[in-house]
Amino acid sequence: HETAQPGTYDQGMTIADVSITGNKLIEEQAIKEKMMMRPGTVYSKRVLQQDLRRIYDLGYFTDKIKATPVATRQGIQLRISVEENAPVTGVSVQGNTVIPAAEIQALFATQTGLPQNINQLND
Repeated sequence: HETAQPGTYDQGMTIADVSITGNKLIEEQAIKEKMMMRPGTVYSKRVLQQDLRRIYDLGYFTDKIKATPVATRQGIQLRISVEENAPVTGVSVQGNTVIPAAEIQALFATQTGLPQNINQLND
């Protein structure tokens, strides 16, 4: 097991590994697919900031997304920490007089059991 060297990473080092923590309901792979920085790419603070924005734009996470790049002999170990929004456990409909409640609830069926996604809820 190697020793990490915090604070010694720079723009020229290659990403050795990306790990995601804090996700419970959203799969790690779904998060990584939104990222440009992957193992084998060169570390860039600008691209990392864009990646964090893309993760946030998924809509499932609070703004408490944090990235910790740690230099090792093999390259940067990039650790991404996320915090999911509270999960949708059900949807109740009130005040509808024209559209049946079941029809409205069907629109939200794919979100039940996942963290609240404000983007999708608004749509």
